Amino acid sequence: MKEHAVKLAKEQVRVDIQALDDVPEEDVVRAKESILKKLKRLVPGTGSGIGAMQKEDGSICTSPEEIALVLRQHWQGVFKKKTCKYGGSANLDGRII
Repeated sequence: MKEHAVKLAKEQVRVDIQALDDVPEEDVVRAKESILKKLKRLVPGTGSGIGAMQKEDGSICTSPEEIALVLRQHWQGVFKKKTCKYGGSANLDGRII
């Protein structure tokens, strides 16, 4: 699946480069910046995903499953049911993955 996405992205960059001749002169700089941004996303090792996470005990985890668990534990505390100032309550439990 990832290979297919990369193939499609490369093809789109090729189309964008070929279309530069038809871009109005005042938009060329913006179009080139857009192409450059797409190319940077295709460079290996430049992903914006989380590669490691520090647990509460100070240890580092790198597996996606462990990272998801650490994030879930953190955000569950942030979004747990709280009493509002005006007597109501806000319940956001279960709204995070």
